[in-house]
Amino acid sequence: MFMTTFGRFPSRLGLGLFVSLLATAPLAAAPGDAAAGQDDYKAIRDGAQYLQQARTNLTSFTGKFGGHRVKAIGSVHDALDELDMAVAAAKGK
Repeated sequence: MFMTTFGRFPSRLGLGLFVSLLATAPLAAAPGDAAAGQDDYKAIRDGAQYLQQARTNLTSFTGKFGGHRVKAIGSVHDALDELDMAVAAAKGK
């Protein structure tokens, strides 16, 4: 019997089923995904895609920047959220 922090699995089959369910569970959308994936508002789509690339670049940096890199990542995240909300508002959601 396998023990985990979630409880006991009576067999390897049970453990395999649990792992496969976790692997197929839908993931939450990342900020900017709605804006970057739509085709109705090109300027918003392009801006969201650039911001997503900027977030990727900023998170891959190493070194000390006095907390400013982390603040910039937060600002990019907030901007992507705003673009998602803008697209939702434009579509009446």
